[in-house]
Amino acid sequence: MFLEIQGLRKIFIDSDGNEAGLAQLDLEIAEGEGFSLLGPSGCGKTTTLRLLGGFETPDAGSIRLHGKDLLKVAPHKRPIRTVFQKYALFPHLSVFENIVFSLRMSQKSEAEIKMASDEILELTETRHLLKRPVGMLSGGEQQRVALARALISDPEILLLDEPLSALDLKLREKMQMELLRLRKKLGSSFIFVTHDQSEAMVLSDRIGIMNNGRLVQIGSPQEIYRRPTSHFVATFVGTANFFGTELTPHMSGNLELLPPKQFNAIWMLRPESIDLRPLGSSLRENELGVPVRVIDTAFMGQEWLSKVQDPTGATHLVKTPGHEPLPGQDGAELLMKWEYDDTWSLQNENSPA
Repeated sequence: MFLEIQGLRKIFIDSDGNEAGLAQLDLEIAEGEGFSLLGPSGCGKTTTLRLLGGFETPDAGSIRLHGKDLLKVAPHKRPIRTVFQKYALFPHLSVFENIVFSLRMSQKSEAEIKMASDEILELTETRHLLKRPVGMLSGGEQQRVALARALISDPEILLLDEPLSALDLKLREKMQMELLRLRKKLGSSFIFVTHDQSEAMVLSDRIGIMNNGRLVQIGSPQEIYRRPTSHFVATFVGTANFFGTELTPHMSGNLELLPPKQFNAIWMLRPESIDLRPLGSSLRENELGVPVRVIDTAFMGQEWLSKVQDPTGATHLVKTPGHEPLPGQDGAELLMKWEYDDTWSLQNENSPA
């Protein structure tokens, strides 16, 4: 295996006297893989990156790259580069010298530096910044320079802590695709830390969801979104609707085709999997239906967002493509229907076992 992390642990005591950091991490990452760590603030994501980069020493565990123990390798000698949120640019150097710093330290020729920098400057749209002092750059510009500086040395692993958070939406979307293209071109493994779910989906082959210092689920973006293993994952990644057996007396369709619901489990539906139709509409063989009343509607541009209430009093969110007519005005009585395959059973850790 390319990168192996076993039993990694690093605990801090926060300002409230509580334990924080990384409780336990076991993870393998393949060469050339894009892997995102996604989770709430304080779950251990950035601590993991700092341990991989060599900026922190673990309390326990091991990190091996190509079978070699990285814990014995100094940070600057690891084939790993990091882009942190705070950029860490050198204020006494120009933008260009910041970007090519690692090449200068490696005593590359001017021709090699020019060839490497031309591609990176184009990719990160930093060419027009070369003559500016670092102190005159905006936050987004500093972040792009930091990204360029990390990429130029062609690392085996690139660690990115919220790499695009300071960029505007259009540039962020462009940089996501460019980062994806560059990762595939260079064959480097990228490990992202982000709060942005869409960014994790775009950039990752796999996503690891973290909570309370531990990985709680690992899977492809599709698996994480469509088949979450817990209520926490389902609600952290996207928007989800939940229901239990209290709704089944009001449902039409073949209930035997619902996925098995184990003890302390609930059913989940994503808002875009639901269709709103007039009451009395027929169901196909693979569909379930529940009568609902529209509570609120909002036009979001690409979609309509409707909040509906079922006969038990529970509310659900429904997303309908924005180019389609509004499913129903506030107060409308409608049929909420969906396909069996879009129903997923998962553990509800918010309820007592």
